[in-house]
Amino acid sequence: MTERNEPCHCGSGRKYKKCCLEKDRTDQASIPDNLPSHVRDRSIPGIVDLFERFASEPYFQAMDRLVTPDFMEQMYRTHFYRDWGDTPIPALANQTPRQHARTERGEAAVVDLVRSYQAQENRMAREQGRKPVDLSWLLAEAGVKGTL
Repeated sequence: MTERNEPCHCGSGRKYKKCCLEKDRTDQASIPDNLPSHVRDRSIPGIVDLFERFASEPYFQAMDRLVTPDFMEQMYRTHFYRDWGDTPIPALANQTPRQHARTERGEAAVVDLVRSYQAQENRMAREQGRKPVDLSWLLAEAGVKGTL
């Protein structure tokens, strides 16, 4: 973990305390307590530290210990898709999913987009030898009722 007076891990050249410390604390607060102990209290930079610590292990053995299904779901919810419902997306005519889902045709496009995300997640999970994360919660984020 980066110490307060060290250079920031983002590469800005500023001290950590003047750069990303507050953001990392906020990210840290969004990580639920019910995660496994090897994941709890870790921000994204902390995960890099974990990978370095387990670097001597075979890659897939280390991945099995670090990347649990609960961990992956929390990464999707808190980092990858955190503001998804309110972010303009080029595939949706540069509208947010919430805006686009207001019409029947737009809602179908949002469902198709989430299905494509789910198909990609299923492929990645299969390649990585892990259980795929169910991304159907993205529909609720866009205000769409139903499931994939």
